[in-house]
Amino acid sequence: DVMGHGMRASLLAAFLRGLMEQVTPVAGDPGTFMKNLNAGLARAMKQYEYGIFVTAFYMVADIREGVVRYTNAGHPDPMVIWSNQRVVTQLNGGKQRKKAPALGLLKDYKYSTNLIKIAENDIVFCFTDGLYEVMNGEGRIFGRNRLQDLTREKCVLGPEAMFEEILLEVRRFYGTGEVKDDICLLSMHVRRLQSVVKKG
Repeated sequence: DVMGHGMRASLLAAFLRGLMEQVTPVAGDPGTFMKNLNAGLARAMKQYEYGIFVTAFYMVADIREGVVRYTNAGHPDPMVIWSNQRVVTQLNGGKQRKKAPALGLLKDYKYSTNLIKIAENDIVFCFTDGLYEVMNGEGRIFGRNRLQDLTREKCVLGPEAMFEEILLEVRRFYGTGEVKDDICLLSMHVRRLQSVVKKG
């Protein structure tokens, strides 16, 4: 999620795509991938007179091991929908921790690689902060807690229908209010895990 709008943000997004291709060799390690992406972006940031940054969440799903490896650079924590328990939590379990900085702020920052176990039908739900920071006509913000409660209620519908219901509820909330930021939703639905056949 690139800070700001307009030509400057568009150019930075295009630069970031090219930079991602350069660091593809380490794409299997989220922490190293983000570290290299950040270093390249920080160098490019020097040409901007005013501060600008990019938040990012990056994950690698291994359907053989049943794990997701991920790292987060200042982005809103995704939610995990644990299908067997019908529980919705923040990816980091809501634990208090020092959040890693957005990309482009600290050139030498070392991002960590974190891991969670996943099962069939689990869903990782990612979004930008524009989704829950919408404001209604009374000046109230939709809020992260309301989004989590709504996700818990609608997750039984499956990702596509869940998205439609969440966006519909957000639109109802802001009504004639303002939407000042972009809204983006993305999910990973684990339809099945690939079993590993051991020989010998």
